[in-house]
Amino acid sequence: MALPPNPSQDLALKYRVVLSNAYGFVAGQQTTQTFSTITFEELAAQQIDRLTGKGSPGRPNALQRVQKIQADLQSMAAQIKATDPSAFLPPDQSSDVNTPA
Repeated sequence: MALPPNPSQDLALKYRVVLSNAYGFVAGQQTTQTFSTITFEELAAQQIDRLTGKGSPGRPNALQRVQKIQADLQSMAAQIKATDPSAFLPPDQSSDVNTPA
């Protein structure tokens, strides 16, 4: 047995639908305006700033991070080259795969 429709519930549902449609329209317009105000030049400038812009000691830019990695790697390679070969493990012909220099 179906209950008779409640007019106050129908009215509340209509209010919700109208309010939801209005909110969706306003939010959609704001989103559209946000996207239309950003230009390719602004996005490119943001990326350039991220890569080469002013960094800080705690958060360097991308270029500074790459340069630090390069300097650390070159420094470590120079230290390895300067290390006496006797400081390394003796060669083991049964497990070594590198050819002698």
